Amino acid sequence: MNWVDIIKKTGSVGVVGYLFYYLMTEIFSEKIINLFGSERFFAIILILLSVLSLVFVLAIPNSKNKKQKTDKDNSTKNIHVVYKNKSTHKGDNNF
Repeated sequence: MNWVDIIKKTGSVGVVGYLFYYLMTEIFSEKIINLFGSERFFAIILILLSVLSLVFVLAIPNSKNKKQKTDKDNSTKNIHVVYKNKSTHKGDNNF
């Protein structure tokens, strides 16, 4: 599975994950570690992980709110089905 498929399925969470993956591959290069030193580099990693966790906390509820059923003309459908007397529905559930 590539990043395009992951981003299509997960939305903003996948974008954040991809950006973090790209950032981590670039930041662990030897030039960057030598530039900052090991103590500063450790502090930078801790800051990045805390920012990542904050972004995930903010991104996950946003991706859940965007999933609504829409009609063919992009109008939102409010489907509410009430079954009484233990009735069953034998169909394809396409309303």
